[in-house]
Amino acid sequence: MNNERRAAIVMLGAMMLSAAPSQAQTLVERIEGAPDGKVRMTFAARPGTCGIGESFTTHRHQDEDWEWVCDPSPLRVVLTKEDGDVTRIRTFVGGQWREGSTALDLGTVPAREAAEYFVTLAEHSHGHISRDAIRPATLADSVLVWPALLRIARDDSRGRDTKRAAARWVGIAAGDVVMERTGAAPVEDPEREAREQAVFALSRLPRDQAVPELLEVARTHRDPQVRKRALFWLGETGDHRALDLFEELLRR
Repeated sequence: MNNERRAAIVMLGAMMLSAAPSQAQTLVERIEGAPDGKVRMTFAARPGTCGIGESFTTHRHQDEDWEWVCDPSPLRVVLTKEDGDVTRIRTFVGGQWREGSTALDLGTVPAREAAEYFVTLAEHSHGHISRDAIRPATLADSVLVWPALLRIARDDSRGRDTKRAAARWVGIAAGDVVMERTGAAPVEDPEREAREQAVFALSRLPRDQAVPELLEVARTHRDPQVRKRALFWLGETGDHRALDLFEELLRR
């Protein structure tokens, strides 16, 4: 295991241990002590999360005639360990574990502990492990992870896929804040779809054109749902100006 990552995870385990009863193992200790193979855990997802296996959404898709049926919480995560290192992370929403699996099942674990563990992996690992740790961290219930994700998105030593994944999730969090601050239920607007298509068209422009236009929509558009779409596409760019706006909205 990378020395930096091992030290970070050991430190996290010590922090968890200091806050836990002396006879109880922390989640980090249980994962670190597990043999090579698959280790699985279950924990609560933040409200609005539902899905079918590895496909999921954080908001229910519906209109006056139709609603997407999907399983709500919990999150189910499978880690694969080889030579003591985590080499694969798979995240599922809802469903149930298969009987007869050889995976070590840690059962239901506190969402906060799980989020802290995956944030540590995201911050101190590299490659696909760093990227794939972001998803379960962001979906855990009642945990604030965007400051860590913002650090990752701004860190030029991180891989492109990891930075983009972090920026995407921070953009989604900023969009959720915009919607929450309206304090009103979404109003049906027959022109909204056209506006959202226009935002998508802006996102397809060259980056030096797209970012300023999307920033203007995200800051000033009268429809919060259109602002949210602009924030989503800004997250896909990973542009530093977009990250600055996300932080402004989330800290306000």
